[in-house]
Amino acid sequence: MPADYAFKIIHKYCENCGKELHLRNTRDIKRRRFCSRTCQAQSGIMGNPWDNPITASRMKNAMSKPHTLTERLREAARIRGQKRRGIFRNSEEIICLYCGKSFLLPLSRRDGRIGKNGQPQDRKYCSNECRWLASRKPDELKTDKVLLKQWSLAVLERDNYTCQDCGCQKKRLLQAHHKISKEDNPALTYDTDNGKTLCVYCHAKSHDAHLTNFILSAIHLDLRRPYVTASV
Repeated sequence: MPADYAFKIIHKYCENCGKELHLRNTRDIKRRRFCSRTCQAQSGIMGNPWDNPITASRMKNAMSKPHTLTERLREAARIRGQKRRGIFRNSEEIICLYCGKSFLLPLSRRDGRIGKNGQPQDRKYCSNECRWLASRKPDELKTDKVLLKQWSLAVLERDNYTCQDCGCQKKRLLQAHHKISKEDNPALTYDTDNGKTLCVYCHAKSHDAHLTNFILSAIHLDLRRPYVTASV
């Protein structure tokens, strides 16, 4: 290396212990007087902070408390443990609609969010088992699919495959409709006098709105198309 580019090293001595310092930084050459912070504290230039009672009490309080990051980690671990045990700080006690058992529901799940069925996404059951058991129909409302199919064919043949409301005669659109629903009178489920032939569009109109898509999808109609009336 050429002599012009050689680093200029200045030798100084620590004012406390006398250790030789090799300095090449301009800032250190001007300001540095000690070899370490220990020597700087021992020299008494900065003073002992423990001698000041106000500073000493503040330092003791800071040393007795955990670090901010440590406190956050402890709080996060505490919340995870509560969730694992089913305990929530901001929660509401809910009674299961099936078994009557009480459980805690976080308030974050009762913020008015709407599900796919258009209903609020609030838990009503304590477990998936209770939800499954509650969704099952009572024995008196269960129907035999074979007998129901025979009843449907009998109603269609009696009405000569013609919709009784609009007169549609397209067989792929015709369905059998219960005049008195199975929920109101299960005994009339397989009575042909309780049925009449309707096209899928008239059938959908005769039921509530939440059954419309179910009725239209029964014959694989495109639900994305707008709702139209059947042509005669």
